Amino acid sequence: MKRVRKSAIVISSDSESDSEHSDYEPESKQPAKRPKVETKNVEEKPEAKQPTKKAKVEVKSAKEKPKTEKTVKKSLSQKKEPSEKPAKSSAKLSEFSNETSVKSNGHVSSDGSSFTWVPADVISTELNLPWGVVNTTCSLLDAGNSLPFLARYRREATGGMGPDILRQVKDSLEVLKTVKEKAGKVVTAVEKLGKMTPFLKKSVLSCQSLAEVEHLYAPYKTGSKASLAERARKLGLETVAEEMLAGRGMRDLLNLVEKGTKGKETLEEVKTGVQHIMVDLMVHDKLTADVIRNLQGDCHLVLESKRAKGKAWDKKETKTKPDKKEVDPSKFENYFDFSCPCRHIKPHQVLAINRGEANKVLSVKVNIPDWFLHQLQAHVQRRWLNCGNFSEIREAMIKSCLEDAYKRLVCPLVQRQTRAALTKTAEEASISVFLSNLRSLLLSPPHRGHTLLSLDPGFSHGCKVAILSPSGSMLDQAVIHPNFRQTHGQEETSAGKKLIELVRKHSVTTIAIGNGTACRETEGLVSALISSGNFSPQSVQYTIVSEQGASIYSCSEVAQEEFPGLDTNIVSAVSIGRRLQDPLSELVKIEPQHLGVGMYQHDVSQAKLKAALEEIVMECVSFVGVDVNSCSQHLLKRVAGMNSARAKAIVETRDKQGDFKNREQLKKIKGIGEKVFTQCAGFIRVVARDGSGGKKGMCELDNTQIHPESYDAATKIVNMAACSLGQLGSKEFISKMDKFSKTQNLEKLCSQLSVGQPTLQMLLEALQQSVGYDYRAEFSAPLFKSGLTKIEDVKIGEVLTGRVTNVTHFGAFVDIGLGTNGLVHCSKMRGNKLELGQRLEVKVLNIEQAKKRIGLEVVRIL
Repeated sequence: MKRVRKSAIVISSDSESDSEHSDYEPESKQPAKRPKVETKNVEEKPEAKQPTKKAKVEVKSAKEKPKTEKTVKKSLSQKKEPSEKPAKSSAKLSEFSNETSVKSNGHVSSDGSSFTWVPADVISTELNLPWGVVNTTCSLLDAGNSLPFLARYRREATGGMGPDILRQVKDSLEVLKTVKEKAGKVVTAVEKLGKMTPFLKKSVLSCQSLAEVEHLYAPYKTGSKASLAERARKLGLETVAEEMLAGRGMRDLLNLVEKGTKGKETLEEVKTGVQHIMVDLMVHDKLTADVIRNLQGDCHLVLESKRAKGKAWDKKETKTKPDKKEVDPSKFENYFDFSCPCRHIKPHQVLAINRGEANKVLSVKVNIPDWFLHQLQAHVQRRWLNCGNFSEIREAMIKSCLEDAYKRLVCPLVQRQTRAALTKTAEEASISVFLSNLRSLLLSPPHRGHTLLSLDPGFSHGCKVAILSPSGSMLDQAVIHPNFRQTHGQEETSAGKKLIELVRKHSVTTIAIGNGTACRETEGLVSALISSGNFSPQSVQYTIVSEQGASIYSCSEVAQEEFPGLDTNIVSAVSIGRRLQDPLSELVKIEPQHLGVGMYQHDVSQAKLKAALEEIVMECVSFVGVDVNSCSQHLLKRVAGMNSARAKAIVETRDKQGDFKNREQLKKIKGIGEKVFTQCAGFIRVVARDGSGGKKGMCELDNTQIHPESYDAATKIVNMAACSLGQLGSKEFISKMDKFSKTQNLEKLCSQLSVGQPTLQMLLEALQQSVGYDYRAEFSAPLFKSGLTKIEDVKIGEVLTGRVTNVTHFGAFVDIGLGTNGLVHCSKMRGNKLELGQRLEVKVLNIEQAKKRIGLEVVRIL
């Protein structure tokens, strides 16, 4: 049976600061429930080989799990590895148990206490994955294996999980390690207080989330010395409060009055002190805390936002335009009178409301219905009022305490935890969108083999121009100052003449225009020159390129090393052009958070965002592969298993000793041992360059995605197909391999080669790839244009062609050549899941010229 975990409500100690007291705030790193990931099942088939001792232990532990575990069906040909789904495995999941053991998952806490669960128990339930697959994957992650390596070369062990699912497993594993560490500290802390019981210890060690640990630890936390309850306890009123709450041996409060003692000078002060302690006892009562936690999950909570009052923009003397440092309140007008159930609110709405509140434009609250209080009153009636000696004074005090606790502690706590949970979910969704967009951007197909003119537009300082060779080297540079007010005869202006001269001189075929300031005007200039035939006989096309982060890169140390003494504005133009020629190689030089493809990226945890983005960059670079003899250090360090020091050592060795002949030579580099080599070898290609001494000593398989550990199997496949490795990549070789793969019994072939079916499928695909195959060719190419359309010329109902430039939870932005991106709302996608870079036909639904908004609907994906 699957475990059902509820997020815990932890009750904070009362204090004069009321809801601002944060001693019992939820941990910021609480594990949130992730959406279930539908995967296909893995069939675990026994092998003829006798498993090792470690393997026996792992297989045995997997068999002891409930029989309701699902197994993964085969999913063979998966071209786009980032979206791979679990595939069939013909080998045991314990095949790679020699790399690590189940013990690495951590059964013991920091103080030596035994836990009642392992991470695989929780992760397999949350992600709906087989326990054995998850447990093996956790062990491989603990052993230091990277996600790209596991996704491509350990598909038998991971059940064919792709990078996205593996990332979820990794994130959950890290959170669960934190839970175990926290639980161990709690056990130690409670034992020092002398309040530990066997039942409590077992309960703490059974917790599978930080919220659950905090929930159990809350009653044993020492309250703030400044809290109202602690002050009353110092006056000796705790025993009286306990007796009053329990309804036994109640004393006359008048006898506790002590003249000259602050807090006990009058009957009212004594009564107030007793009530403060009673409130503390009530909210820290475990049964009451459980009830509050359950009520929070069942209650119909509503998030409301309104325009903040008393601000400068509410006054008559307000400025027509806010200062640059001030936020324009009109950006948040959708939330000036907003109300939505917390269960149904969208991630982008939460982040927008949070930003509006931070800028003091919005006031936000969580509306808790009266039903919550009524249920709590019923619980208090059963828990205390129906027990013990009846007294009207006692009943009145308990009801008064409940009212105080509800207003001062329970409501603020529920509101804080609800807002925290909504923000956490919204941040995860935002980061997920950012990762998807970044992957699509990095995997944009390169525009190779063309001489390119790159334009960095500008008004006052002019447009910077750089001419790039097909290899990316700068051939020429210039700065032009177009007269954008002139609508005709651009070929007669100095700027037009300079562009015509450069295009003809260097035989330019493509023009790349940065999408920053003056982009629209510069596009008009280029479009006019193309349409009037001034570039003849050259056939020229242009495209708009995102220049996010280009200015940051141009001022970086990396740019200064690459272009010493060159004007930073020209460097920016070069970067824009290279992004079109080879997006991956150029974009890895820039911190991913500066690429501007995320939703509310500055409103989420920057540390978490940066770590996730770094992993996506490593994934993309690894899957595309790098040529060790020509790639830059910045690209090489992003390969799985590599770092800056190792990449620098490889480049230095290459410069001193010449090109590498094979992958095995990497082992001679300082810092690259057997483990590092295993991680990176499959993603590094060795390609012979002209003038490097020919192909003597080179291995043809080193220029493929096949890992060295599978060379024997690959060679046997080539021999079985009656082919020669010397012909690898030729049409004849590919034809023979295609015929061979279609006529073979794959299961029988797996047995002959002693490999799993996913590995066999990868080998067959790699052997059928042509020379120079690029993984990115399967993704959407940039949108090239030769003319410009004005927004005034577009009519509602017209069908246009465009390219997706950004994807959010509420829709996708599409460049349709108007200078302003149109929005396809999620309700207008016709069931399609749009991705950054996709080309599509869209229908214009509405146009708001004043606000520069264009509403679109998807017609079809091209």
